[in-house]
Amino acid sequence: MTHINGNTKTVKGKHLSRDERIIIQTLINEGYSNRQIAGKLGRAPQTINNEIKRGMYTQKSRQVQNNKIYTYYKCVYSPDLAQDRYFENRIKSGRHPLPITDNPFVEWTDHLMIHQEMSPASVIMLAEKAKLFPERFIPCIKTLYNWIDRKLIKSVISIF
Repeated sequence: MTHINGNTKTVKGKHLSRDERIIIQTLINEGYSNRQIAGKLGRAPQTINNEIKRGMYTQKSRQVQNNKIYTYYKCVYSPDLAQDRYFENRIKSGRHPLPITDNPFVEWTDHLMIHQEMSPASVIMLAEKAKLFPERFIPCIKTLYNWIDRKLIKSVISIF
């Protein structure tokens, strides 16, 4: 467990909420350090650091003075940007679905289920035991039945 100054209880395993992101923005604008913000929110300093990195963008401003253009860059934290990036990362996380197209397992399964009248469960068990395909191509039994129900495996439809 992460400790903050030894006396603050931390929230472990919970994601930052939109309200906490707004509080972070307010405290940054008031000049608080990452550690002070972490203390106020009861979070680990690294969580606050990661969150600020996630929500930072560069703001460009120009000023004309004596016929010269001066360009200034300023890094700004945006809770809205941080929340959007959080949602994007959540969508990308987790296991990705197995490909049905260009999957050699699907064609092999079609052949066995139609011509040798094997059940989906027995086809999967045979493929796993014989190690005929890489593990990433072999779905679980539930997934194979879902593909059949959704008619994603075309040639299997004729026997069910």
